[in-house]
Amino acid sequence: MRVSSLLGIVFLGCIFTTPSVYSAYLIDINSGGSPTASGFVGLDGSNGSSVTDQGVTFTVYGSEGTRDRGTANDLTRDFAFNDSTEQVGLEITGLAAGLYQASVYSFEGSGAEINVEFIGYETNSGTFSINPGITPAQATDPARVFTFTYDPSTEGDLRIFTQGIVGFQCVGCPRARFNALELTAIPVPAALPLFGTGLAGLGLIGWRRRNK
Repeated sequence: MRVSSLLGIVFLGCIFTTPSVYSAYLIDINSGGSPTASGFVGLDGSNGSSVTDQGVTFTVYGSEGTRDRGTANDLTRDFAFNDSTEQVGLEITGLAAGLYQASVYSFEGSGAEINVEFIGYETNSGTFSINPGITPAQATDPARVFTFTYDPSTEGDLRIFTQGIVGFQCVGCPRARFNALELTAIPVPAALPLFGTGLAGLGLIGWRRRNK
């Protein structure tokens, strides 16, 4: 068989074995009859509320998990929030090990200032957060998008959160808000092992020809 034919077989194998759809979890904080964004799974913003999607459980956590229904927009209508500087977000169990991209939505529905200081994630290995540097949100774009690796066997449960400004605390004031989460798995393409095997096979054929 010619080398060009073998390359064609390997290339076709890469195309047909690479997954075309990545695992994605879309969770929208939701209350009562409020609308849930298209494609998202609704989750009540009360502290301890949970929902399971594709075998993964998402639970609202925070010192005071609740929601606001100030606007009619699906992703900004409801949110879990805290009156303190503690974290508020989702605790995630049952997630497989791998590389993930998280899009965190954190908006104040009425257009007033958001007092979010940090957006990030936490495991048994520690807390990883970044200052979002965001201003009053008027659109449905995520406040922060980031990627991270996760292994439940060594890191335990995963929390993705927003956190209020240090030293800021008052009832009725703007708070750290968590509106929605889009969590997408980014797997290593299944074609890579096959491609490596194909290249090794081509190398062996070339070695045999040189030694004839």
